[in-house]
This record gives sequence, C-alpha cells and structure tokens, in this order.
Amino acid sequence: MNGWEYFVGVVMPYIALSIFVIAAIYKAIRWATAPKNLDWELFPVPESKGKQIAEMLREIIVLYQVYSYNRKIWFQSLLLHYGLYALGIWLVLTVLGINIYYLGFLGALSVLVGSILLLLTRLGSSEMRLISNAVQYLNLLLLVVTSSLALYGDFFNERIRDYLLSVIYLKPEPEIFSGNSAFFAALFFIELFVLYLPLSSMVHFFAKYYTWDKIRWGGSDH
Repeated sequence: MNGWEYFVGVVMPYIALSIFVIAAIYKAIRWATAPKNLDWELFPVPESKGKQIAEMLREIIVLYQVYSYNRKIWFQSLLLHYGLYALGIWLVLTVLGINIYYLGFLGALSVLVGSILLLLTRLGSSEMRLISNAVQYLNLLLLVVTSSLALYGDFFNERIRDYLLSVIYLKPEPEIFSGNSAFFAALFFIELFVLYLPLSSMVHFFAKYYTWDKIRWGGSDH
C-alpha cells in the first residue's frame, strides 16, 4: 500500500466525515434559530401536520415545484435525485450486509446521466445560461466525475462492505483494494463530494424542511 492509498483509504474518510457532520449540524442550528421571515401570504398553508408532510413528500419524490415552474430541467433533475436516493439506500443496505450491486450501479448511472443532461440543458439554452453560475456548473461536473469513477472503479462490488465496516470500527483496511488505482480515484472523489456537500448549494436537501415549514408555513404559528 503506497502513500496515496493510505491517505485516501485511512486519513481522508475521517476528514470528510468530520467536516460533513460539523458543517451539517452548524447549518441546521443556524436555520433552526434564524429569525422568522416575513409571512408568505401567497402560499396556502396545509391544514394539518399530515398534509404538510404529504406536501413535502410530494416535493421530495416527484420534485413537484421543479415540474410546475421549470419543467425544462425536471426529468434530468429527477434522474439525478433518484440516483442519489438509490445510492443512499444502497449504502445503508450494504453496511447492514445486503449488497445489492445493481442498486448502487444504477444509482451512479442515474446520477451520471442526470448530471450530463442538466449540463447540456444549461449550456444549450440561452435562458438557462442567464440564470446559471459557475458554482452550479462545478457541482454538476463534480457529480459527473464522481459517478463516472465509481462506475469505472467498480465501487459497488461485494468487498466494499468490508472496507466500510473497517472505517466504521476505526480500523480502516484500504489494503482490501490495494493496487486498484481506479477504486482509490473513485473513493477520493466520493470523499471530496461528502466533504463539499454541506458547504455547497447542494445542501438544499437539508434545508427542505426549513424552507417549507419555517418560511412558507410560518412554523408553529399555523
């Protein structure tokens, strides 16, 4: 095992996870304690908590707001989000000992295709170029590179569970994949993505609850 493999397989996982947890908690506390915004009277407030949850689930599952107001990027966004959902489920199941290879593979493929289509849509539309900035392109490029390397490096094979558990138990064993440069390239970009996620605009999935409950619906006032 060389120095690069040691850094990526032993040191970097804890750096990425630490920054992810600290940044996510910090942002959640900031959102939770932020002063109340002005009431958005144009947004109807669901009559009960059950209906509020149903409305948020509709947004999470079908991206209803994107479909209603920016249909040009709805399908691409749906592919990207479903890919991320699939990867999250794959990760949990894998740690629990249920490695569904094709769930991870198809999840990464969906992220790759969705990201490429979103890039092409933004670049190919003068209207989209006007409302797109460099950070949005960077986010999509990071997703393209990370998902491509995960697919190329066969990140979803059955040995990944042994490595993930070794990291969880604080005894990382990157030698499981020693010599597999494609795997370590994929792992490095995945770690970069985990580290970058709560620091970027992609953190909107954390903010979803606060956006709807605290801003649109006024929190406990309704």
